[in-house]
Amino acid sequence: MDSSNKTGQGSDRCFTRANARRDLGNEKFDLLVVGGGIAGACAAWDAALRGVRVALIEKGDFGSGASAHSLKILHGGIRYLQHLDFARVRATCTERAAFLRIAPHLTRPLAFAVPTYGRGMQGRLALRAAFLANALLTSRRNRGVDSAERRIPHPYLLSRSEFMSTLPAFARPGLTGAGVFFDGQILDPPRLVYSIVRSAQEAGAVASNYCTAQRLLIRDGHAAGVLAQDVVTAETFEIRARVVANMAGPWAPLLHALGGASDRISVPVTRDLALAVNRRLLPDIGVALQTRFRDPGAVLSRGNIHLFLAPWRESFTLIGVNSRNYDGHPDGLTVSEAEIEAFITQINEAAPDLHIRRDDVTVVNAGLLPTGQNPPGRRDLTFGKRSLLIDHAVRGGPRGLITGMSVLFTMGRALAERVIDLTLEKLDQPSRTCRTATTEVWRSACSSVSTNSGVAALSRKTALDEVAYVARDEMVVTLADVMLRRLDLGTARQPSDAVLNACAHIVGRELGWNGERQRLEVERMRASYPFASPESQAFVPASPPLRCAS
Repeated sequence: MDSSNKTGQGSDRCFTRANARRDLGNEKFDLLVVGGGIAGACAAWDAALRGVRVALIEKGDFGSGASAHSLKILHGGIRYLQHLDFARVRATCTERAAFLRIAPHLTRPLAFAVPTYGRGMQGRLALRAAFLANALLTSRRNRGVDSAERRIPHPYLLSRSEFMSTLPAFARPGLTGAGVFFDGQILDPPRLVYSIVRSAQEAGAVASNYCTAQRLLIRDGHAAGVLAQDVVTAETFEIRARVVANMAGPWAPLLHALGGASDRISVPVTRDLALAVNRRLLPDIGVALQTRFRDPGAVLSRGNIHLFLAPWRESFTLIGVNSRNYDGHPDGLTVSEAEIEAFITQINEAAPDLHIRRDDVTVVNAGLLPTGQNPPGRRDLTFGKRSLLIDHAVRGGPRGLITGMSVLFTMGRALAERVIDLTLEKLDQPSRTCRTATTEVWRSACSSVSTNSGVAALSRKTALDEVAYVARDEMVVTLADVMLRRLDLGTARQPSDAVLNACAHIVGRELGWNGERQRLEVERMRASYPFASPESQAFVPASPPLRCAS
């Protein structure tokens, strides 16, 4: 493990929005990355580690989009065996191992049980064959993972009685047992994204949240940067760069169109939905259950698409995913009560003994991901299989412009590596080895900052200190930045009014908010439930102007 980026642990360097704003407007960068989700954050980090002068901007808070609102699984690729997509099996397995290496405090292996039925494709022998094939394809799945507790174990089979003793609520007629395989779980996705952004800053990147790219700057057929706006101050300015990487996720086609580029991009997306329910339905193991929806891309299908349930925090369960085509504006993404109820019906069809009710649902996670071509109204969707990477110069578009969209959180780092490889070519710089797969991400100098803060522990002095610490040191602008993305105080359920008010008081004290601003921030936090939509997370100007950690 390369520990060269651990300099951030205990570092006293000051990374503020004010300093970033100064540098963004005054310098010319080799690379500007637009979009601070997992792929954009990894691209900025990779570029900085390879000696590229890089800037990163994000229209909202870092990691506040699809990177935060997911099932929080590091996929290892076993499901792609049904598609005979062996390259994707290997690639996702490789990336799962990378995250287990570089973020040991924010990831862990997690077992999933797959019930078996009869003697055909859903039987024990077929699943055993799949496990053997997966073992051969991923024989190096633990390469570089030094800790035994962080390694992905071999899959194994459970007898019917073993399954019944562990997961009795998921038994259906004809059950013969189960197969158990291992994937990874991300304990706090937005914290991981911020840790990567901070790693990039420690390596020399300039990064700012709440800084939007209003349009691309195209000069003489070459991408020259963007016209940007500081969302907090409303000030506009140019950011100049030799190469622009448009990694704004579902917003990428919109940004591309705003630059007047001669080519166009159109990327179909799905809205993927996962629910947090306030019942611990599982021991420390997940379960995969078949739904009524078919996977039209499967070649050797063992049945319909699976629904995944995973333990979350001490007393919650994550359930996902439910997908549908989405053709609206990314800023307008919402989840209706009808969609939530329809998904609950789907869950109860797959596991009738759970009796999930709407009152059980505490948090709704939904994000937009690139997908396959699906006609309107299609019931069985074809999902995206590869991350998108476009060199616009080779298709008649602006030189120096790259667009990248990650198909999964798991593949964000790998996409970023390809983007920086291409960037070095465009800069006529020699190839340099990517180190983001082996360099541990930054950890806070405040050792108590962790994913286990929890609302219940907020009364502890250490937890209160964490709120103050991140408000001062981690580029926060809103209360939601602290509670949803720097500390995990609201990803399982809405905090109580007492907790919200206590945190608003602490953050307000650090950032100079008056009582009215604290009240507005508490209201905005309440508006984040059940779903923290782009609209609910958008910055709202205050009067007088809001101060932030700048």
